[in-house]
Amino acid sequence: MGVGCGCIFGSLCAATVSTNAPDRYFALAQAVMNVFFVIMFIVLPYTLHFGHQIFFLTLGCLFLFSIPLLNSLPQAQKEDVVAIDGVNFSSGRKLIVYFIIGTMIFNIGMGAMWGFIERIGKINIGLDLEEIGRILSLTIIVMVGGSLLAAWIRDRFGRARPMFISVLICGLSSVLISNTSSVNVYMIGLFFLQGAYLFTGPYIMAGIPSVIDSSGRLAALMGGVTFFSYSMGISLGGVITNFVSVSEIGLLGLTCSLISGPIFIFVCRNLLIHRE
Repeated sequence: MGVGCGCIFGSLCAATVSTNAPDRYFALAQAVMNVFFVIMFIVLPYTLHFGHQIFFLTLGCLFLFSIPLLNSLPQAQKEDVVAIDGVNFSSGRKLIVYFIIGTMIFNIGMGAMWGFIERIGKINIGLDLEEIGRILSLTIIVMVGGSLLAAWIRDRFGRARPMFISVLICGLSSVLISNTSSVNVYMIGLFFLQGAYLFTGPYIMAGIPSVIDSSGRLAALMGGVTFFSYSMGISLGGVITNFVSVSEIGLLGLTCSLISGPIFIFVCRNLLIHRE
């Protein structure tokens, strides 16, 4: 199932590159995806009353019903890494490496935060799992809002500036969440973290890859890069929690954001997709 979902997600990322507004279409798809997540989380548990087989059968049917929709995806262009106003083939390859490194660093910090959000709330604030669950369920609204905001902004102000601001918000929110003893501050920090992270997604998954490589291969790759580095962050968060403190995970999130933000700016400006 994991391989199949990864292939579908990669195909969707590659398909958005072939559109005239990749940031916008990916952001809208991301918003719709989170809305359907909410619906599935509400509806699917009721199928467990009929047994686990019905639950997985329902999931299988949903996948089958989505197959016809995949045929409507636009075909990727068969082009290689582009050269843009002085960015030659070799430089384009180097920018891909910088972009992947920046994405990995950023998602390592965010993965560590997300993997231990519950433990931070339990240890630092004393919340139980039910209270944390209610707060996390509310973040879906902010996540959809962050996606829609990215769809509206797109590249109106370039891509470097919105990316850097959202990445910085993620880092600052990480420190806020991991070092507070207030429920309200914890919730507000979590809202900013999730909203800003979902805002960044369309630029990483579709916007910048569409400029570097119009064939869609880089966009498809970025899904794997994101999920892999995210899982690395969860593992690193476990190490930090065991040997240091759960509160230090926020510092990791901030550090990763401060490192990856300038890398994203460097990539964007070298591709001349940042408009003053």
